[in-house]
Amino acid sequence: MLYVSGQDGGWRTITGDRVFLDLGSRASMPEIPGLAAAQPMTHVEALDLDRLPEHVIVLGGGYVGPELAQALRRFGSAVTIIEHGRQNVHRRACS
Repeated sequence: MLYVSGQDGGWRTITGDRVFLDLGSRASMPEIPGLAAAQPMTHVEALDLDRLPEHVIVLGGGYVGPELAQALRRFGSAVTIIEHGRQNVHRRACS
């Protein structure tokens, strides 16, 4: 059982056989020459678009990147994921 406080000041109780907390993911800008000048969007800004991009390049294959890529691909955008590691989502969520 997990007790969670909401932004409105109230509390919710979450129960289940397993409860997973997906915390701490935050957008960051890698040091790639010219990237800042291109004014890239974070995942938060990308989800607030009022039109569907034809093609999206997602930098990072942690947890948020592939989630965003999947959502935009299902809506119809072409998607390219670039990850500097050997594989996407290489960190284990639980043991």
